[in-house]
Amino acid sequence: MPSFDAMKTSPCRARRLIKTWMAPLNQIFVSPASLREMPVKTSMGKMNFSRPIHEAMSICAKAGAIMLPITPGHALAAASLPWLHRDPFDRMLMARAQHEDLTLASRDSLFASCDLKIMRRRQ
Repeated sequence: MPSFDAMKTSPCRARRLIKTWMAPLNQIFVSPASLREMPVKTSMGKMNFSRPIHEAMSICAKAGAIMLPITPGHALAAASLPWLHRDPFDRMLMARAQHEDLTLASRDSLFASCDLKIMRRRQ
């Protein structure tokens, strides 16, 4: 089951990615950590997402994605990860993907060096 980290992009592209990646037997889970990271990255100039977070949540809901809550188990898993990736948002995504046995959809190349199932973007 894919976990969705691609909301760090424009709403139109996010909708397209969700439709491309969502197969009939797969379910998309969205992390609140990704939604929280979007305005942080925007304020740092690393992405351009000027819309309110509730719009991102609406896009996910319309696509049938489920918000996967962060649990104490996820926090413990994140704390025990090796320091291959230092970004706290990404560490939480990694921990949740491992803890829940999910496939992570991300364009972050650092995830490739971790013990994760990664969904590759179609070229």
